[in-house]
Formats: sequence, structure tokens, C-alpha cells
Amino acid sequence: MRKFFRKIVLLILNRNAKQYLKKYKPSLIIVCGQKYRTNIKDDLVEAYKNTGILVRGTFKGYNSAIGIPLSILNLQAGFTSIIKWFKLILSSFKALNEQNPPKVLVLEIVVDNAKEMNDLLKIITPSTVIFTDFDESLKETNLNQAYKKLISVVGEGTLLVNGDCKEILNLVEGRGITFGIDQGVAIKASEIKESDNGQEFLYTYNGNSKKILVPRFGEQTIYSSIISNFLLSLKL
Repeated sequence: MRKFFRKIVLLILNRNAKQYLKKYKPSLIIVCGQKYRTNIKDDLVEAYKNTGILVRGTFKGYNSAIGIPLSILNLQAGFTSIIKWFKLILSSFKALNEQNPPKVLVLEIVVDNAKEMNDLLKIITPSTVIFTDFDESLKETNLNQAYKKLISVVGEGTLLVNGDCKEILNLVEGRGITFGIDQGVAIKASEIKESDNGQEFLYTYNGNSKKILVPRFGEQTIYSSIISNFLLSLKL
């Protein structure tokens, strides 16, 4: 009974999430990968907030089949309580009349196979897809097919790929805009220096360069800053 009810709840949430996206038309940014995914999502949300743009990101741990529609609708899960799930259904309809909907949604996703990806793509049509980092498991057939499906729906949108990760480069087969610190990437961080206050680096894209200071450490911080600077330079 509980399993059946959960299935009904998910069908309703998916329907309402799709209606929400159709009604408010936010710019939809998808972040996927095994490393840095959550860091980059959170940093992107913060970067958009700092510019005054209304933005919402995936809730912590809400990155799969049921978490994505909940994040879109700005709802928390009912978990094992049938009563809470019933209230959640009612709230999902109320969410279709949100007073201040976000202009940007940043969602991190995790899938294990092509079916899971297909189910998500029945709801979302991303304007931007970001691949952060993967290990050799990306060569596994189901995972490879799943993310190739995601790449195929980007269309005229923006595909950003970690040019420092050979597994991702093999996956995208020359498509997308590369970012990173290695030679040959399109959006590059170079001359990276650490100080007591964080890291400074030279951001270069399309022949233009500027110095950027980020008040934190770690490779993921460099990636986040590269991506944020690039995406914020684009018109929504």
C-alpha cells in the first residue's frame, strides 16, 4: 500500500513540477558529476544571489527521482509518513502559484542508468549542463548512455565540461565548452596563488583575462569561480 501511494505521489509531483517549469520558465542549470557537484551547485546559487537574481538550488540530498521535483516546487519530503505525503500533494498544487518564483534553478542530479535519466528528462529541459568530474566508472555502459542522453537534450543551450577530466572529454566527444587549469581548455584558470585570504588566479576566456580572488581554498573553489564568472557573463 505504501509503495503504491508513493508511486502516485511521485506521478503528481512530476506533473506539477513540469507545469511549474512551463509556467515560470526559469533558466535551468544542471550540475552532475562524482566530485565537486554539491560545492559547485551551492557556489552558483550564492553567486546568482549576490547579483540580486532570484535563484533556488537543489536541497541537500535531493538529487534523484523524487528529490528533483521537490526542489523545483520548493518542498520538503514527507518521508515515511502517509499523512505528510498527502499534505505534500496539496502543497505541490499551491506551489504552482508561487509569489516570487526563481529566475534561475540550479539542480544537481545523480542517476545510475538511462531509464532514470529518461524519467528526469520528462520533467526538465536544461538550458545549461555542467559536468564536474567523473572517474572511470563513467565508461560503464548504463552510466555512459544516461549522460549521453542528457548531453543530447542541451540543444542550443550551454554545455560546460571539465577539460581536466579525460573521462568527461571522452563522453562529450568534442562537444561543449571546456573549463579547467590544463592547457587547451576554453575557460582557464592560471597563475594560481594561495595566500592567507584564499586563492588568486588569472581567469581567461575568449582572449580576455582578469584577476580573481576567492576567499577559500581547494580545486573545487577554482572550478566554481570559473563557472560562475562565465555563466554570469551570459544573458539569461
